[in-house]
Amino acid sequence: KAVLEDSSETDILWVHDYQLARVPHLIRQQRPSAKLLFFWHIPFPPVDLFRTLPWRRPLLESLLACDLIGFHVPDYARNFAETAVEILGARYEDETIHYAGRATRVLARPIGIDFAAIDREARSLRIEKRVQNLRQALGSGTLIVGVERMDYTKGIVERLRAVEYLLEHQPIWRGKFSLIQIVTPSRLDVEAYRQNKREIDETVGRVNGRFSDSTWIPIRYLHRSFSPSELIAYYRTADIALVTPLRDGLNLVAKEYAASRIHDDGVIILSEFAGAAHQLPEALITNPYGQEEMAATLELALKMPIAEQHWRMEAMRNRIKSQDIKWWANEFLGRINP
Repeated sequence: KAVLEDSSETDILWVHDYQLARVPHLIRQQRPSAKLLFFWHIPFPPVDLFRTLPWRRPLLESLLACDLIGFHVPDYARNFAETAVEILGARYEDETIHYAGRATRVLARPIGIDFAAIDREARSLRIEKRVQNLRQALGSGTLIVGVERMDYTKGIVERLRAVEYLLEHQPIWRGKFSLIQIVTPSRLDVEAYRQNKREIDETVGRVNGRFSDSTWIPIRYLHRSFSPSELIAYYRTADIALVTPLRDGLNLVAKEYAASRIHDDGVIILSEFAGAAHQLPEALITNPYGQEEMAATLELALKMPIAEQHWRMEAMRNRIKSQDIKWWANEFLGRINP
């Protein structure tokens, strides 16, 4: 109702994310000639999983009321197309799904960030001063940063256990690095999220209790909100970014870290189950479900020569710069006839 009241017949209407999956159907009912786009921000599951939903047909039919549907990576787009074919009997060819007299284009483009703004802020004098202060406060060892909101899909407990595994099995690294784990509070009125926080708190306490000494703490746990500028300072300061969600539609932390690395150095450890892994193959890709594998990947990052850091980070920064938020928006809006 709000969309229809605030738009005209000639406007392009772009609906975002799965919570609003039925909105295109409702708009199309009231405005048959509407120019409709949809972007699905989370992973789209394989057909065998999606078919378990009691509302599978109305959800799919609503999405196919759009002229164009976007996903982050080709895997999600392929899953959607296969689901439409198997459940609805739709026809799919040339990136287009044909169903009930409509043709819906399906496009995979990973959402970008405002690279120029982050790069500019990362070069500012206030960030430079903040980086110097952080370095002085946090010590001279290798600094690793993790930035997540409180969510059990982000794999925070799993990465903490990987750090514990590395310190236990490779004691040479004790005192050599610190993980700064930033966790933004989220949905703490939901029991699953409160339980996730308790598990994180307990794991941090156990790891620090086992391995800390009089001058070194392996994990610095910061549970509060940070401004974008504050995060950029941490991205600039940290030598390694640990981005290991159990499942993520894309993950912008990896991109923001790369955009902040104005000297083309640093290492990104990235979960293979984050959509960003398709776009950032130069990152060290790891399986967050395996402590041993993650610990081994962390050791590779700690040992990576600066020359290798440079070519990997330069490639990622160039790609993120060219495929920024403006590129992403134009990829969709530019395909809708005025």
